[in-house]
Amino acid sequence: MQQGFISLLIEKIHRILKTDIKYLKKNLLIVMSVLFVLTGVLYYQYQGTKDDVQETMVVAKQQLNQYVSITGAVQPSRDVSLAFQTGGAVEFVGVKIGDTVTQGKVLATLSSSDGQASLLQAEATLENARATYDQLSQGARKEEVAIKQQAVDNAKSSLDQVSLTLPDTIRNVDSVTADAIKNKLSGIFSYSGGRYVLSFTSCDQTLQSAVEEGRMKIEGAIGDYQRDSSIITSISSTDTIITTFDKAYAITNATNNFINTLSQLLLATCSSQNTQLDAYRTSLALVRTNINALFGELSVKRSSLLSATNVYNQAKRDLDLTLAGTDPFRLRSQAALIKQAEAQVAQAKSNIAKTVIRAPFDGTVSDVTVVKGETVTTGKTIVSMLTTNAFEVETKIPEIDIIKISLGSQVNITLDAYGAGVVFPATVTRISPTATELGNVPVYKVIVTFAAPDPRIRAGMTANVKIKTESKEDVLAIPARFITVINQTQGTVIRQKTDGKKTQQEVVNLTLGTRGENGLIEVTSGLQLGDVLVAPNTTTRAAQKNVE
Repeated sequence: MQQGFISLLIEKIHRILKTDIKYLKKNLLIVMSVLFVLTGVLYYQYQGTKDDVQETMVVAKQQLNQYVSITGAVQPSRDVSLAFQTGGAVEFVGVKIGDTVTQGKVLATLSSSDGQASLLQAEATLENARATYDQLSQGARKEEVAIKQQAVDNAKSSLDQVSLTLPDTIRNVDSVTADAIKNKLSGIFSYSGGRYVLSFTSCDQTLQSAVEEGRMKIEGAIGDYQRDSSIITSISSTDTIITTFDKAYAITNATNNFINTLSQLLLATCSSQNTQLDAYRTSLALVRTNINALFGELSVKRSSLLSATNVYNQAKRDLDLTLAGTDPFRLRSQAALIKQAEAQVAQAKSNIAKTVIRAPFDGTVSDVTVVKGETVTTGKTIVSMLTTNAFEVETKIPEIDIIKISLGSQVNITLDAYGAGVVFPATVTRISPTATELGNVPVYKVIVTFAAPDPRIRAGMTANVKIKTESKEDVLAIPARFITVINQTQGTVIRQKTDGKKTQQEVVNLTLGTRGENGLIEVTSGLQLGDVLVAPNTTTRAAQKNVE
């Protein structure tokens, strides 16, 4: 039908063209309309014919690469602003903008006269500590030993003199404590059944038990002390006298504690109205007076003894230390002083180093902000540098893609200045752990470093970055135009089968995998090697785009 209609239109046009010019001018509108209709019919017929031809392909294994593409700007991989770590007057500026410097070159210095003086003082202290250590290592001189020995002898003599005053006090303690317990307070107790009991009825049974038990103990303690003190004379050894004196102080203290407990019993509220106990209270008061006087005497003698003993012990320690000479602990202490002095020298050198700015790497000076003689403060930028042979690209990767990228990922970079045909290899060297907002989309900063220096690379160039996120060898992958995508992991294709002279088509369900470059999609199940596929028609493709 279309062919007949077209033939009729062509014949009509042919007749029109045979008419004269006047007729054409008169019927120009009709001629133009006929030509317009004919053109539309021919185009429709051509498109229909084109759609009738279906594209096919044979399933084969191939390499599949997945990339994340992003743009960024080239920047130096190292770009630093250098400052002094202390303030002062600038003494030297050795570079200007544009100079190429090597690592370690001195760029600028401050006046360091004070720091040099501190260093000399620290070095002198170190030498003194080392000299002292050497002297200790050699041992003490005879003269020094003699002086220490004389101090010991003098201290021992003083201690002996103090000890000669103690026997009288020792005997006095024996007399006072025994008289208090066995004489002045004897009427308070009676001895019955092998133990001492109160001679009156107490209103506080707890205190009574404590007093009666205390009377038995103090009786035994005084007996032991009397045996020890009875052998003390002025010719007894100093150590024996001092030991017995310590026992004298102890028995006096024990007697005083017993008297305090007994006083609580006699002065208790329930006993205070008992006038029959007044005589005991009077005796107790007299005993307490005697014990307090005895404590006063003991305290004076004890203080003198303690002082003389400390002086003697210190003199002995000094002598022992002098005789030791190479005592490891003293040597170790002096060695520690040497380390301390070495630390002071290191600190002084560090302070001087803070007045010097050196190039941290090979590069170019990009800025100099001071001149000689200018006074600067800590932290003020003095010299700025950047590398000239190491560059990187800073990119912003959306959160949906960042999980695909890892440190060391391979990268291909093209620069607008050289076109897409010049590829520079690179790797991912840094990934920021935190996101920032870019147009309400969380993005992560990823630094991509060029693999090798290249004189064609310059700071500020626009870079097109392709980060390889996945690469698979020998996988079944087909172009996306052959797949009707259902969702991220499912789709269908039209498979064509030929049985003899008969060709059939069937719809096959697929499991989809990785999306690669050039529109390739991995097929993990549903197809076999060598299968023939037919591309969907235009309507199906449009629907597929809507799904995607």
